[in-house]
Amino acid sequence: MSPKPSLLTCPYCETPLYEQKTDFRCARNHTFPLSQKGYVNLLGQTRAGDTAPMLTARRRLLDTSAYLPIAQALANNLIHYLPSTMATLPSRPTMSSGIIDAGCGEGHYLGHIQKILEEISLPIPLACYGFDSSKAAVKLAARRYHSATFFVSNIKQLWNITPATSCPILNVFAPRNFVESAHILQPRGMILTIIPTQKHLHELRNHYHLLQIEPQKEARVYKQANSQFNLSHTEVIEYQQGLTHQQVADVLTMTPNYWHQRATKKTFPNKEHTLPVTISVRSLVFQRQ
Repeated sequence: MSPKPSLLTCPYCETPLYEQKTDFRCARNHTFPLSQKGYVNLLGQTRAGDTAPMLTARRRLLDTSAYLPIAQALANNLIHYLPSTMATLPSRPTMSSGIIDAGCGEGHYLGHIQKILEEISLPIPLACYGFDSSKAAVKLAARRYHSATFFVSNIKQLWNITPATSCPILNVFAPRNFVESAHILQPRGMILTIIPTQKHLHELRNHYHLLQIEPQKEARVYKQANSQFNLSHTEVIEYQQGLTHQQVADVLTMTPNYWHQRATKKTFPNKEHTLPVTISVRSLVFQRQ
């Protein structure tokens, strides 16, 4: 396999990385092996990120379709705004023609998007790329979603992605980096982000004394994006979801509340029934100025 251009730049020298059969490599011979599990580690020594118990709980919950309306709303927004992004793509597919999931976790939302894209007819095929600082998360994602490419990378810092890319960026329940997003996106390039509202899981937050949602979270996101992005669309996705005892335990484990073990000391109100819980998030679509 002859080297082919990728959407990546070298973390060490910032020159382009080229994809080869078994690794990604720059002209200065900095090499990043493609693991047998199907992912690439761009960090070297990885940050801890989400742990295996957190990821297992998250996948188990997401596999129940409890958060399916969120994934569907994300896909609908992507498809709605995709024509404006497709207009910026080259006539032939390149490694910069695709979708980036910044903070992909175990790959659930990117996998859902990929499935939707396979079902619709696009003039140019779009690849899917997932980035996360947790090696455990990336391994889990690569194991299930074989058609996507996953990278261990710290999305809070510099992104090793070629500037002026035409990839839409997904950012679901993950840290946002508008500075790097602005750096790599072409004008009109999209960020589709999901953040929790104050009502999200409020029954569990009250009963288990969980971490609270930052009161000014939405305002802070607008402020971060304001200088280089326009808000194109916003909507609240809110519904009641009955959660079993196991699903409640998974919610407690899959979020940052995992690090606050006092939350799990209270018992489930009634193990014989499901507990109605509010799922409430805000979907935001930003476009690069």
